[in-house]
Order: sequence, then C-alpha cells, then structure tokens
Amino acid sequence: MPAPEEKMSIGGVSVWRSASSLVMTAIGLGILAMPRALAQAGWASGMLSLFLSSVVAGFGSILLWKATFLNPKKRGMPMASFEEIGTASFGRAGAISSSVILHTLLVFVCAAMLLILASSLLSLTRVLSLRVWLLISGLVCLPLTWIKDMKEVGLVAAFGVATVAAAVVTIIVACIAHYVELEEAPHTQVSSSSPLALISTFNMFLLSFTVSVTEPTIIAAMDRPRDFPKALFLAFGFILVVYAAVTALGYLAFGDLLLQRDTVVLAIAPPGAPLNAAAWIINIIMLLLVSVHLLVLFMPTAHFVDSLFRFEDMKRWRTPWRAGITRIITRSSQLCVCVALGVAIPSVNRLVNILAAFCIIMLSIVLPILFYLRLNYLSKERFSRVECAVAGLLLLLSPLAIAAGLYVAVTS
Repeated sequence: MPAPEEKMSIGGVSVWRSASSLVMTAIGLGILAMPRALAQAGWASGMLSLFLSSVVAGFGSILLWKATFLNPKKRGMPMASFEEIGTASFGRAGAISSSVILHTLLVFVCAAMLLILASSLLSLTRVLSLRVWLLISGLVCLPLTWIKDMKEVGLVAAFGVATVAAAVVTIIVACIAHYVELEEAPHTQVSSSSPLALISTFNMFLLSFTVSVTEPTIIAAMDRPRDFPKALFLAFGFILVVYAAVTALGYLAFGDLLLQRDTVVLAIAPPGAPLNAAAWIINIIMLLLVSVHLLVLFMPTAHFVDSLFRFEDMKRWRTPWRAGITRIITRSSQLCVCVALGVAIPSVNRLVNILAAFCIIMLSIVLPILFYLRLNYLSKERFSRVECAVAGLLLLLSPLAIAAGLYVAVTS
C-alpha cells in the first residue's frame, strides 16, 4: 500500500467532519427499535451484543477502508463508491450484487418509514386503521417522489439531521420522565435463554452501526483519507454512547412491556392512551423525521432506476414529455412497492429485523470482507494472519446469523 503521508484531497473534509458524516449515516431508524431489542435479549446479553456489534461493524469498516485504496486503475487513490469497489473486486457481478442488496435495503427502510408515518398519524387522530393510514401516507408522499434531482432534496437534508437529534433527545427525556413517575420498577430480565433471540438482537444492533454504504464516499472526500480510522473511532465511540443511553433508558423505563410494542415511540405514546405532552411531541417529531428522511432514502433507488431507463437520452425517448411521464410511472411504482411491503408486513420491528438479518449482514460483514480479500489477492499484497482468521470466522458465522435473523423476523 502507498505511503500514508501525502494529502490525497486538497481542501477536503477533516477528521471531525468525516466523523460527523458517519454519525449521521448510522443514527436513524435504529434508535426506534433498539430498546425493544434489549428487552428481547436482556440486560447482560443485550449490552454485550451492542458492544460486539460495534466491534464487528468497525472491523468490516476498516477492511472496506483498506479495500478502497486497492484501486486497480489508480493505485493509492481511494475508490469513491461501494459499487465501484464491487466492480473492481468481482467485475459486473460485484457491482450488480452490491446494488441489489443496497437498493433492497433502501426499499425496506422506506417501507418502515411509511409505517412510522402511518403509526404517528393514527396515534394523533385515533381514527381509521394503520393500513388505511399507510395508504393515505403513500398518496400524500406520491407527488414528492416525482422530484427529478437530488439538488432539491439536498435542501432538506440539513433539517433531517436536526430531526434525528431532536428524536434522540426527546426519547431520552421521555424515558427518564416515565421512569421517575413509576411507583414500581418494570419487570426486566438479565439474559434471554433463546439463542435465536440473541442472534436477532445482534443483527438489530449491527444495523445501527452500518456505515459501509456511504463510507467510500466519505473516505474519498477526506483531506487525508488515511486518517479515516480516527474518524471511525470518534464516530463509533459517540454512536455507542448515544445508543447505550437510548437503549438502557428505554428498557429501564418500560421493561418487558417493550416486547408488546412495535417501537419505543409506541411505548412512550401507546395506542388508545390519552395524548400527553410527550406523546404529542414525539409523534410530531416522527412526522417531521419521516417526511425528510423518506425522500432522501427514496432518491438513490429512484436515480438508479432512472439510469436503467436512460431518461436523459432523447434519441431513445424523442421528447422530454415521454421521458417525464415514464419517470413518474417508475417512481410511483417504486413507492407502491414500499406501501405494499408495509401493508403485507405492518410492523416496523419485523421489517427492520428482516433487513438487519440479510442486507445488513451482507453490507457490514460479508461484502467488505470479500471485497478486501479479493482486491488484496489481485494486488498481490500480503495478508495479515489475524485479519484472515477473524474474516474467515465472520464469513462462517454470517449464514447462521442471516438464517436465525430471518427465522425470528418471519415467526415473531
């Protein structure tokens, strides 16, 4: 590997800003499901799983960072996208597999976001049903999906960061307030006796540390890409503290009651209960958070579909009108898939468990390891015995984690 001393990107992003980008990538949907995951595993097993998931995700991120520099076209210059690394590793098959897994993940996340939106509307209105509100939410969001470019979407991205921060603070405050008001501590468990539950919990926590999708872009934009491990350490340290606080306070406040709720939001503002200040605030924040993040998460897949149809090629479409109408149809179809997923699986927890079991294991562990090993072999670099041993162990355990996670998600 080339020497690490040179600046790779003049005027690039600092370690602190890179760490902030990693934090914003990781902290999102996971905060709503993590307290329930701890209730599923128990105090000891759950907190251990939280720590181990950060270590495993960090190991995968470090291998992916090393893989970005094994650029066969320009050695030492980091590759800037997950798909580019896949192409360099396994050609067209690598690009296709990474794209399919990535966009499957995004579709499931969008479906979960629509469910959160529908759940908040149901909590605030107390009329109709979750599935009806899901259909209404899809209709309301439909025109927004027709926005052509990310330029317009980028205007609301900064607001999205603020809504995530507000959600974290509100959940922490609401859990503390609920615990203080309790006359008797809720029932909790030290550890679950079910291995399947423990594996499912690990998968869920791993989701909350997954940064591999945006990691190559962040590395390529850094002033010193070789300093990425510093940014990763800062980001994961902060994320671990935030998640530990949200998870522990949620379980401390609501105990095993969380197992009867889809998300911690429904524990704070249970269906049918009178709407207090905390319920109003958390549901309004969820509406704002989802309205922003849904559009941001919808666009990458929409642009991928646009590229497949080549809407900018007027020789193919002849008129902008034809291309525009077809784009609207494809965007609408994509949203319909998200709504259909939500209608078929009307549970945020189950949707998150499914994507955590397959997509997250693949994106955080399997693909980074395979990309690194393949590029290292093609570059004729020396392999570290420790890295190979850990990587081999994780590759062997990954199918077990995927199978167990999917089983729990389907049968729960």
